[in-house]
Amino acid sequence: MINVNNDIALKLIHINDHDKLYSLMNEIYPLVYNYLWSDNGTSYLSKIYSLENLTYELNESDSLYYFIHYQSVIIGILKIKKNIKTQIIHLQRIYLHSKYQGKGIGKILFNWIENTFKSNFKKLSLEVMASETKAIHFYEKMGMKNVGNSSLNFKHIKPELKQILIYQKKIK
Repeated sequence: MINVNNDIALKLIHINDHDKLYSLMNEIYPLVYNYLWSDNGTSYLSKIYSLENLTYELNESDSLYYFIHYQSVIIGILKIKKNIKTQIIHLQRIYLHSKYQGKGIGKILFNWIENTFKSNFKKLSLEVMASETKAIHFYEKMGMKNVGNSSLNFKHIKPELKQILIYQKKIK
């Protein structure tokens, strides 16, 4: 367990946490993202949070995958991918339950990531759905800059909503 501060801690996710992770994401994800999908995100959740995919992701030596705890309650997940060659930390996933948003948790986690990795990495990057204006505003407030775009090519995503924006920030 990593104590980020008195209220926030990160606990590495292990394979035996699969059911807990799948249940958590089935609670968190649809509240914010079901509008993107013709099937309310069911196929995405089933694929990304399957036991097979979790096994694959946990075996990636360059990844760190955590449950986010707030006052001892699991409220979200954080997945970081380290690219030593490019010296970029990629914030692959950060999801907080909607009832814990707006409490400064995201800002504290961003600052923790920067402080933890600044000695070995030069940039922080992430991808965000172009339709997620609240998240985009937060990332820009944290100093992230839009450097490009891409698209999420998944079955059942609504074609008009599949655009992804790529953000980066120099870590100081």
